[in-house]
Parts: sequence; structure tokens; C-alpha cells
Amino acid sequence: MPTKQFGVSILVAAVLVLLSGCAHQLTVLNLDDYHAQGRVDLPGTATIGVLEGDIDPSAALLVDGVAAGLARSGAHVQSPYRASSDKPADLVARIGIKGQYDGSGTNFWLNFPGFLIWAPAWNGYVYKADLAVHVELFKGSDMKTVVDTLDIPIRLDIRHAEMDRTWMEVSWFEVGIIALVTGFIYMKYDTDVTPLLMKEIERPIGDYIAQKILAKFPGP
Repeated sequence: MPTKQFGVSILVAAVLVLLSGCAHQLTVLNLDDYHAQGRVDLPGTATIGVLEGDIDPSAALLVDGVAAGLARSGAHVQSPYRASSDKPADLVARIGIKGQYDGSGTNFWLNFPGFLIWAPAWNGYVYKADLAVHVELFKGSDMKTVVDTLDIPIRLDIRHAEMDRTWMEVSWFEVGIIALVTGFIYMKYDTDVTPLLMKEIERPIGDYIAQKILAKFPGP
């Protein structure tokens, strides 16, 4: 009888964990590697324009983050920039962002046999995001001539798991076949991560890119 009661207790505990939401909030482990160092202050008379270059649609939020980071310098920022004959911007940044997103073979092991210790929930699945940021700089008075360029590689180490993947913890109630099979599938990148990632990095990475641009602001 005690053995039976113990088995029931384990079953109930497992069900409660599943119902409580077996998920891992998005975390970027190496985000501090892209921390903006110091601060660049510009006079309020300084003007900067921002334009979208060749970007992935999902990266539009990050361009907004760059514009906000530029504005924190004290300069007037126009995004998107529209050339004006009365007062062209001192500097215009055309920002291109292309991303490559990958899963990891580690996710198989997190799934199987990791499901036995709820590994996807406390560790999260492993994902990588490589963002190639290319910035072309112009004077607002001459939008045909590139005065400088910046190439800023950003490589992010991500952990995340949501219920549409961690449901396979039901393998607790069978012999683990579900976790084994889905382990092969979950080695691939989860596209649901991208919008969450962009929201997470909008300010810190936006500030980081903005600082690189501000370092190129023309002197008096």
C-alpha cells in the first residue's frame, strides 16, 4: 500500500508541474558583452537621421532601439529621416540588419533523457542568433555619398522554452518515446523566439549600436 501511495504522489506531483506551466523565460546569456560603455553627449542643436537599410522585417524594433539610443545623447533624432532643404541632419545613419538563427544539438539531450529532470524548464533550449549589422553614414546635405561605414557583428547565446515544446514532458507518463522523437525536432530553431528576442534586446543592443554611430559624429 505505501508503494502504491508513493506512486500516486509522484503522478500527482508531475501533473501539477505540467499544469503550472513548464516553460523557461527568454534569457540572453552573453548580453553583457554588448553593454554600451560610457555615454556620448551631444548638444541639443545636433541632428541625426535614421533610415532602414536592408533589414529583416523582425529587426524593425531594433532599429527603433538604435534611434532611441541616439536620442539619449541629447541630439534631435528623426526616424525615419526625411531630407529637408532648410536644415539637413548633421549625420544620417542607414541601418541594415540581417539575422541568422540556429538551434543546437544540445536540445536533443535536454529533451531526452533531460525530460526526466525537467531540464527544458530550468535550463531552456539552446538557440543562437547572429546579427550582421551594417551601417552607412551620410551627411544630410549629401545623401549620395557614403562618408563612413560600420560593420557590427552581434552573436547572442539564448535560452528559452515555451509550452508548445515542453508539452513533451508527458513522456513522464509513458516510456519516453515522445521526448525521444521530439528531441530530433527541437534541435531546430524555434521561430517564436525571434520577436521575444527583439523585444529583449531593443534597448541594450540599440544603445550599443547607437554608441558606435555616435563615435562617428562629425566634430565642430
